[in-house]
Amino acid sequence: KKCDLLILAVKPQTLSSIFPTLVQAGSKDKRWISIAAGVSTSTLAENLDTTEVVRYMPNIAARYKQSVTAVAAHPEAGRELLEEAKTIALGFGRVHVLDERLFDGFTAISGSGVAFIVKFLDSLARGGTEEGLAYPLGLTIAAQTAESAVTLIEESGLQPRDLINRVSSAGGTTVEGIKALNDGNLQATVMDAVRKTAQRSRELEEAAANHTERK
Repeated sequence: KKCDLLILAVKPQTLSSIFPTLVQAGSKDKRWISIAAGVSTSTLAENLDTTEVVRYMPNIAARYKQSVTAVAAHPEAGRELLEEAKTIALGFGRVHVLDERLFDGFTAISGSGVAFIVKFLDSLARGGTEEGLAYPLGLTIAAQTAESAVTLIEESGLQPRDLINRVSSAGGTTVEGIKALNDGNLQATVMDAVRKTAQRSRELEEAAANHTERK
């Protein structure tokens, strides 16, 4: 009761059962940060009797202080709360303050995107085993190469297409590999994965809103 800022780190399906207790304990006089996936700031505000709410969408790398976290505040929340929420989130990675309407796309690229990228690295490592590299070594090399690619994107100022062209030589090895990826419709497949993930995020948010609706 003495805390001014509280963090809701619970599964969304449990919120409807704890909201009444929080209200009785004086939730309207507190400020809130929620990590409950798919629960909008409007739903939180309605059930906590306050607009002093901020929503986080971190990813699993938060445990290693390498999360990419989206932060959105209720439109009527104070600026001070948003700034404090940003400072807290910076403690476990990078932060992007977003319009809450962009959270579904962010979830697809960052929250779920971690799994997509790991899937690609796993595929690289498995491909390496066919060329004689032990899987653990191949996975390490793939992960380190991913770090190299990230550095190029962040530091070179070049667009992905330009970076690919710089690595590729006419008739060379990279061109042959890129052709195989294009033949497999990699880009279209990844874009479809993002689209379907974002759609599922919207569905879950709607379900969460219905589940936590006050009786």
